[in-house]
Amino acid sequence: MEDKDRETKIVESILSGKTDDFDIIINDYRDRLYSFLYRLCLNEAVAEEILQQAFIKAFKYLDKWDSSKGLKNWLYMIARNAFYDYVTKENKFKTVCMEDMQFFLASCESGPEDKAILKSEYEDVLKNIYELKPKYSEILILRYVEEKSYEEIGEILNIPLGTVKIRLHRAKEKLINLVASESG
Repeated sequence: MEDKDRETKIVESILSGKTDDFDIIINDYRDRLYSFLYRLCLNEAVAEEILQQAFIKAFKYLDKWDSSKGLKNWLYMIARNAFYDYVTKENKFKTVCMEDMQFFLASCESGPEDKAILKSEYEDVLKNIYELKPKYSEILILRYVEEKSYEEIGEILNIPLGTVKIRLHRAKEKLINLVASESG
């Protein structure tokens, strides 16, 4: 069964009263959405809290889902909006916690010296990404960390494809300028 057909059947089942079927959606998307939220805020507890809020909103507005579009991107959009709701409500933005970057280093097959250099470089780039305005940091994360296509990014951010390309280009320019100004 094709993913969209499966998603449509699950959503129809939930909307017809089998609310326990929402667990299927949670099980299918929890890890991906948590990872995305964690990369936005770099705080496990905050990412978990926002994820719960996102699933609550998704359940509440499930009848608004457009079945012609994928459920995954709709959920990413809700998670992103829940993140911004949290940031606005709590009047804070990302706190970078570099000790939590072990997920990146775990995949490295190099020696301790190489890992130390790689960790330092990664932390510098990540720190600079988080110094950018949120609209630039999130698009870099979606494209290069979450590996989303331009079309998926447009759907998640609710912006046209051309705007995705322009914003991504500007984000890369701003990141390059930020890195250059720190090294120069």
